[in-house]
This record gives sequence, C-alpha cells and structure tokens, in this order.
Amino acid sequence: MTSEPESSPREADVLAKRLWVVRVATVGTVLLFFVPVPPWEWERNIVPFLIPLFSIPVLAILWRLRKPPYKDGLALAMAVGGALLLFAGSGIFVAMSGSSPNWSMVAFCAVFAAVQAILAGGAFATYRVVGYSKGDWTLTAVPDVYEPSPESRAVFAKWLRVTRGAVIGSLLLFCVPSRPWEWLENPVPLFLIVPFSIPFCMILWRIRKGPRKAGLALAMGVGGIFCIGAGLGLLMVLSEGGDPNWSVLAFLGMFAPLQAILAGSAFVTYKIVGFAKGDWKLLARGIVDPVVYLGVIGIVLAAAIPAHYGGANFRQREAVNWMKKLQQCASTYAASHPAQGFPAQLDLLGPKGSGCIEPLSSESERLGGVFTYTPTAADPGGRVSGYALTARPLNRARSGQKSFYLGDTGTIHATTEDRPATPQDPVVP
Repeated sequence: MTSEPESSPREADVLAKRLWVVRVATVGTVLLFFVPVPPWEWERNIVPFLIPLFSIPVLAILWRLRKPPYKDGLALAMAVGGALLLFAGSGIFVAMSGSSPNWSMVAFCAVFAAVQAILAGGAFATYRVVGYSKGDWTLTAVPDVYEPSPESRAVFAKWLRVTRGAVIGSLLLFCVPSRPWEWLENPVPLFLIVPFSIPFCMILWRIRKGPRKAGLALAMGVGGIFCIGAGLGLLMVLSEGGDPNWSVLAFLGMFAPLQAILAGSAFVTYKIVGFAKGDWKLLARGIVDPVVYLGVIGIVLAAAIPAHYGGANFRQREAVNWMKKLQQCASTYAASHPAQGFPAQLDLLGPKGSGCIEPLSSESERLGGVFTYTPTAADPGGRVSGYALTARPLNRARSGQKSFYLGDTGTIHATTEDRPATPQDPVVP
C-alpha cells in the first residue's frame, strides 16, 4: 500500500474518531460470536472450535489497524463487514421463514447486521479520509515484477509454467466431483466451486505479466493451505470405519500432490527471482490473506449449507424423492413375488428384506416427517394388490407445509392444509 499523505490536525482528529468506530465495531463483532452459545454451555459443543475460526478475519482487521498505513485494514474491514452483513441478512430471512419465526435468532441477526453495517460503513468513511490513490483497487503497493538475470531467465520461465499449470489443474479438479452438465439440475456445487476458485484465479492474474512476487507468495500460501487441508481430509476418510469412500480418496489423492507442486514451484520461482529485505511481509500476506478469505467463506457456508440441506424446501423435495424410490421398490417386489403382490409391510423392502430402502425410522428422522404405509386387504390367496403411503411433517415450520399421498399407481398427491393428503389432492409433478 502507498503511504497516506500528510493531513491537517482536523483531518487527523476525524481519522482518529472514525478508526475508533471501526475498532469498536470489530471488537463488538468478536463478542457477538459468544452470544448464540454462551461459554458456560460449551461442554460437549463444537462452538469452541468454530469461534476461533470465524474470529480470524475480524482479528486480522484489528492487527492491520494497529498502526499506519491503515488501507489494508480498512479494505479488509469493508470486505468482512459486507460479507457478514449479507450473512446476517440471510439469517434473518431463514429465521423468519415458516409459520413460527425464531424471534431470538431474528433479534441476534438484526443486532449483528447493524454492527456489520457500522463496521463496513465506518471503514468506508475512514478510507475516504485517508484518501484514495491510484492502484488502490489492486490492494498492492507498487509493481513488484522483478526481471531475473539472463542466465536464470529460462529456468524461472520453466518453473513459472509449472506454477501456472498447477493452478489450472486445481481449477479443473474442482469440476470433477460434480460435472458441469449436472449443475443445471443441482446448482449447489457451482456455488461451492466459485468461491474456492477465486484464490487460484487471483494467482493467475497476479503472475500474468511475469514473476510478480505477490502472486508467487499467494501461490505458496494457497498451495500450502489446500495441501494441508487435503491431507487432513485423506486422514479423516481413512480413519473412518468400514469401507472408505474411494471416490473421495481418489479426488483428495490427486488434489493434495497438485497443491504441493503449486506451493513448491512457486517457492522455487521466488528463490530464482530473489528474496529482498522486507519480503517477509509479502510472504506473510500470502498466508494470512487466504486464511482470512477462507474464514469468511467458512462463515457463509456454515450458515448456507445447513439452511439449504436442513431447510423445509429441501426436506420436502427429499421426501418426494424417497416416496418415488419406494414406489419403484414396491413395484419391483410385486413383480418378483407375483403370489404375494405388494409388500405387506415396509420391513420387506428394508435392510432385513430386499435392502432396497433404508429403515423407515431413519428416513422419518432424516426428513422430519411421519410416514404411514397401509397395504390393501389381501385376497383369499394372500396377495396384496395395492397400498397407500402418506407422509406428514413433524414440524410444519422446519419440515415444510405439505403432506403427501402415494398410491400403488405411482402418482404422488400433496396438500398444504394441516391434514393427511388424499388421492383427490393436486398431483406433484
């Protein structure tokens, strides 16, 4: 960052007051993290592990505002405050959804959103007092492209190509778990891929014109962090009992060495360019910036993923999918057991029977609903010619407003009224 210009006593007083507001809002943010679950309730709770992670971006603001120049800290405060403001607004929307809003969560998110608005707004106002300079949008001070000697030019060009190849390979690997042509039906992987791809795109951007030290430092930091993360993921998958998830193992097994190549090639290129006095600050930012960014992403995902996968709409979609699967299993059973017809009870389709579906109790808990299977009366030969399956939400605010009905015809009907669905209700497409 460029140094701030000389200011008048009045401007210095305004700057000090606004910095005070930003610092207070930052401290208030950290303290608010302790409100949902107070420290005396931390026993056997994951919160003590989440608070330090979520506090890293906020504490980084205080660290960067401890002395001039302040632009790094103010830029980070605007970014973190804006991201957390969107997060708090999403929390209010989620807490207000349903027939019985969670007012305590609404109140907390409202206070949190107000503090984040003060943080981002105060940082913006302070930045205006400090003054904008040419190139501020890049968050780098001066061009740091260093030309190597003619003797080392070919060597550094080779290692720079390795670094770029590792970055591009990392971006392509993100598309492996969920193929791009599947994103139209399920866009969730796309929303996960984009934020994690941004650091790699920034590396490519920073080294596009040569061995820019900021780009190489970022490559070392990003590669090292993701290599450690992938390694821990491998250990977690291998430590689980039973048959490991081989697809996850294969992905992490390719991703971890690729990140090691990225960090290693960036380090070798940096050595060829040459270390200079004061480079430790650049190298530290190569680690701190990704940690701060991934911390913010972690905060957003910690709210978005449970809201999506635990939300009412998701549970109702999953309930419909499960009922469709049950209908297929029941039809297959009837075709393979013509003398018995449809199953007289769902246990015949569960783990102790054909193994086509999970136990009804576990599905009821997962989907938050009560499922009732009613076969028709058997004929004199003991053959069941039909059945009816109804599903009702346990909690209409959390599991959705709809009740469902499935008959042996395979058609699913639904109603939003607080009653069991019937064949006369509208058909689910």
